[in-house]
Amino acid sequence: MLWLANRFSHFSPYSRFYRLRRAAFVAAGARIHPDAKINGAVRLHHPNVDIGDSWIGPGAQLLPTHGAAIVIGDRCAIAPEVMLHCGSHDLGDSRCRAGTPVAAPIRIGDGTWVGARATFLSGTAVGSGCMVAAGSVVVGQFGDNLMVAGVPARTIRRLQN
Repeated sequence: MLWLANRFSHFSPYSRFYRLRRAAFVAAGARIHPDAKINGAVRLHHPNVDIGDSWIGPGAQLLPTHGAAIVIGDRCAIAPEVMLHCGSHDLGDSRCRAGTPVAAPIRIGDGTWVGARATFLSGTAVGSGCMVAAGSVVVGQFGDNLMVAGVPARTIRRLQN
């Protein structure tokens, strides 16, 4: 069922059919708030997601795993082509550096704005009221009301409530 939801998302107009796209992903097992706006070309690689009343931009890729969920709070704005990737590998030996597969959840707090083409890696948590700059590679834990930017991302400054 997920492949069908992804096909519909890929071929549907970006800024219309929010309800149908959301219904297709929910039917595939995703947990999505009834008022969330999922734009076209969004792709889920596993239904282990929990999306609040938020906006997910065109071309976003959500890659949770069976054991590692992606949780996006309410009032979030996830810009186009953002990637959230829960999977990784332990460092292997010289024969194959991509060792044993591992996964950890990704969490984005309420009211957070994520800029275009930001990438969130396994185990990342960003608090509420944050702003993540476009193109950032986010790994680690960040508190509330922070501006986060860079490769790798770091705290740039504290934001007002």
